[in-house]
Amino acid sequence: MSLVTHFFGEKISAIKYFKYLQNGFLFALLFLFSQFAISQTDSITKSKWRSINDTWTHYSEPDIRYGIDSSIINLEEFNAMQRSGSEYLNIGNTGSAAYPLVFSPFRFRGFNVGFNQFEAYRYTFDSTRIYHVMRPFSHIEYIVGQKVEQYFKGKFAGQLKQQFQFGVDFTRYNSRGTYVNQSTNVNGFTLYGFYEPPKRNYSIQTILLLNLAKVKENGGVDDVDVFAKNSTFFTKELVPVKSQNAKNDYTEVRWMARGAYHFGKYQNIKKDTATLKIKVPTFKIGYEIGTGMQRFKYLDLAPDSAYYGSFWAGKDSIRYDLNITHFSNAAFMEFTGQFAKNDTVIKQTNFRASASLHYDIYSIKEMSGKNWFGNFYVKGAVQNNPLAKSKILYKAAVEYYMFGYNQNDLLVDGSVGYNFGKFGRVEAVVNYHLTEAPFIWQHYSSRSELWLNNFPKKNVLSFGGSYGFQHKIISVFADAKYNYVKNWFYFKSIASPSVDNADANILVLHIGNKFGIKGFHLDNDVWFQPVVNSNSIRLPMWVTRHSMYYEMRIFKKKLWFSTGFDLRYNSPFFGNEYFPLTGQWVLQNSNQLTFYPVLDWFLNLKVKWFRVTAKVANISSAFGPKGYYTAPNYPAADLAFKMGVAWRFFE
Repeated sequence: MSLVTHFFGEKISAIKYFKYLQNGFLFALLFLFSQFAISQTDSITKSKWRSINDTWTHYSEPDIRYGIDSSIINLEEFNAMQRSGSEYLNIGNTGSAAYPLVFSPFRFRGFNVGFNQFEAYRYTFDSTRIYHVMRPFSHIEYIVGQKVEQYFKGKFAGQLKQQFQFGVDFTRYNSRGTYVNQSTNVNGFTLYGFYEPPKRNYSIQTILLLNLAKVKENGGVDDVDVFAKNSTFFTKELVPVKSQNAKNDYTEVRWMARGAYHFGKYQNIKKDTATLKIKVPTFKIGYEIGTGMQRFKYLDLAPDSAYYGSFWAGKDSIRYDLNITHFSNAAFMEFTGQFAKNDTVIKQTNFRASASLHYDIYSIKEMSGKNWFGNFYVKGAVQNNPLAKSKILYKAAVEYYMFGYNQNDLLVDGSVGYNFGKFGRVEAVVNYHLTEAPFIWQHYSSRSELWLNNFPKKNVLSFGGSYGFQHKIISVFADAKYNYVKNWFYFKSIASPSVDNADANILVLHIGNKFGIKGFHLDNDVWFQPVVNSNSIRLPMWVTRHSMYYEMRIFKKKLWFSTGFDLRYNSPFFGNEYFPLTGQWVLQNSNQLTFYPVLDWFLNLKVKWFRVTAKVANISSAFGPKGYYTAPNYPAADLAFKMGVAWRFFE
């Protein structure tokens, strides 16, 4: 007999305890690693140990620096689907499949397999945060909830002799779910290093990332009217589902290394009693290599023929396995826009340029065999120099695929703007993307299904603008974008990838504000997105998010707290149906999703470097209709209590 106890009012077995211990071990390991690094840190005067000297950048934008946030604002929003900016719709459990609620046509470049259902949790090279710190920085966060829901996040960054910057970032989502065969286990990991010698005449950087998702798939409830027909399901685990044995297993590992030689003049910098020669790079030339693998595996040992349709074909199990190996090479050059005028002055011009030549090789293995192909393409960009601190902002970038799977793909992105300082910032943008269909639209091979297509390229033209204004009391931001779309890829049915040749028009308007006075805050985001002349692009016309809370520092400002409510609402629409075997969202016209306001209460506390959050999620479900759906066949999450702690060894 297994050992059981009660946690948040539910029984937890010894096996579940082991999962908690896993996260506890990861927490302890990261904590010990950070403390060891602190003890090994170079001697830096404490006057320099201030957060103003420590920043982070995105790998894709190394000169735009952000301060390390140590506030308690939005601490309760740990779920990747409830993020700043537009949010994701999911199938009812943390870590499950999700897709954006706001029109997002430019999410993928180059070769795309098409299995993007776990995109919200995925680490990429461009999203990697590179920390530039004077002292070690550690962040550890752990949140638990009902139904064995867990969230763990760990970050660490350090430096050695101000020449080698390194760091690690890890995220783990684990949730049992409410219904049968609904558990999720999603992990992400990135490790980076950046080295420049004392003379700064060259640089080397590397990134290793890992994405893992082991998600059980129940296909949703077997009868969408089950809650109206039968009110006896006090235990949701008794509700019949379409599959009790299916699971998705996704693995991605990627590594890249990039080296550059710097051309420019040296400056003589005095440090203590020595004089050092440090190069100010005006030009950089370099080379980048990379490799990686992706694996998509689906297995159902007891398939329902009615659910899988033509995929079943009389087999005793449903299997699909796709393996991709990837090798990349790139040569690049950059003009940095900076010149050393003398030993004390660096001139920054408001112009930067870069160009690169790429060749990627892919090996794809399906059940029908192995395919090899490559992509040869060029990239170029000119833009303003962030270090010049000019009010004039601009960028023009182009990417063209000369041959390979994505031959003749063309991506053009441009923007121009002006920073009015305290009066705000205005920007106009234009994007044109001509892109090949994802691999799974063109080619699919399993024991029961085979399709080979030659779809035309997706054609998307977008233009619009944005305005942002920030003040200590109120901030306002608004943007508008018109999108013209031709050849939109979608699944007409579970085994019918299709293309919509109609000339679709989508207008996306967004307005938001952050208002706070004497501790009272009211934040709002509203998206309005009408879709014209398209039956394949399914989105809610309205997406809204609101927060109303009070924050204050008490006990001689040693305790910082905030408490209030978050409210979300989407207008009704015929949302796509999730089919886990292919990982696709399939068009459906029989079930219009009716949404209800989702209300959360939260309390956030902070004392020095220690923070606590508590949250009652989806309060409105206790008063509204029982068993309403966030996606076809997938009921929304129930009322739940969650709490967590966060440590930040930095301040």
